[in-house]
Amino acid sequence: MVDKKLTFSSGNIYTVSSLTKELKTLLEESYPFIWVTGEISNYALPSSGHAYFSLKDSDSLINCVMFKNQTKRLGFNIGNGVNITGIARISVYEPRGTYQLIFEHIEAKGIGDLQIGFERLKRELLIEGLFDESHKKTLPFLPSTLWVITSITGAVIRDIIDVSQRRFPKVNIKIVPVRVQGEGADIEIKEAIELVNKIAVKYNPDANTTNNKIGAEPEPIIIIARGGGSLEDLSPFNSEIVARAVFESEIPIISAVGHETDFTICDFVADIRAATPSVAAEIALPDYYSIKKSLYSLQNRLKESLKHQFTALKKENQRLTDSLNRSILNIMQQHKAKVSKSISQLKALSPMAVLERGYSITKLCENKTKICDNGKILIDSNEVVEGDIVEVILAVGRLKCQVQESKI
Repeated sequence: MVDKKLTFSSGNIYTVSSLTKELKTLLEESYPFIWVTGEISNYALPSSGHAYFSLKDSDSLINCVMFKNQTKRLGFNIGNGVNITGIARISVYEPRGTYQLIFEHIEAKGIGDLQIGFERLKRELLIEGLFDESHKKTLPFLPSTLWVITSITGAVIRDIIDVSQRRFPKVNIKIVPVRVQGEGADIEIKEAIELVNKIAVKYNPDANTTNNKIGAEPEPIIIIARGGGSLEDLSPFNSEIVARAVFESEIPIISAVGHETDFTICDFVADIRAATPSVAAEIALPDYYSIKKSLYSLQNRLKESLKHQFTALKKENQRLTDSLNRSILNIMQQHKAKVSKSISQLKALSPMAVLERGYSITKLCENKTKICDNGKILIDSNEVVEGDIVEVILAVGRLKCQVQESKI
């Protein structure tokens, strides 16, 4: 071990860089290779292939890295909650004055207590049926209110608000602030879920039965969200009380906890699991501008359809009008022909037709007067005597005559 004392006995005043350099030399020379044991958290494996994680116990935490070549030689999968023992060397990053462990070899010790608890509760709730698809509620097409249960600090709430405003600018967002990690956070989350359900049911008693059908009151949606973190950081969302509160909620819940690779008990129980808080807002809300564009398109299609129907009906009306006119004309001609025939028949039977052939009608005037309107029509010469006045009706005109002689 290098025997150096960092004191002012020599009269030296260290710069930050010189002090960091001496500490780097002291640490790296004093601990070239060491065996370290602990539980993995904050595990990440980017496209570079290097594994980045933290190693912790009940009191402390150290940042660690294992480079790609060493990672490939591992005979097991490492991840959050796994207890390991490994050989590492200490490295100091001078620009920031931080240190980390660079692992050359890792051996698995087993699953950590948090991971064991997670798997146990997951198995129990699965058997009980809390994850069953039959219990999942359908999200309304357009929620009346977007209730967001999360911390009011950090990027999560800003991301949800930004995406929501972009998706549907007039959406009604209500935030229920809670702690998302640490002792008591699970109780706050549970109480927030119950509070939202109480408020929503009070103002919309049909919220869980309408399913956002046309003419019905729209439903709200709850988003439970937080950013990524270690298994310990996410422990409130792996608690039984939060799981049961989510399951008993009458309002559909979207769980957006952690990063895309993180899965929590809350995710399994929720009606929808979103990979990130931003994705949750995308799922919860339709795209206002797409809807508007679709409505304009439907409106134009409706106008064109009505226009075509009006034109078609107008043509059909003209066709029917012409057909009706032809039918009326045809009927009139038929009736005219019938009337003409009847007139001819009546005319043939009319006394006038007989008179026109040279015959006449003779009527006896009353009391030898010239009043003959009601006179008797004569058919026998014996019906008159000399001196009677008679009226002779001709085809054209009438004659008043006095009988001078009667013959048979």
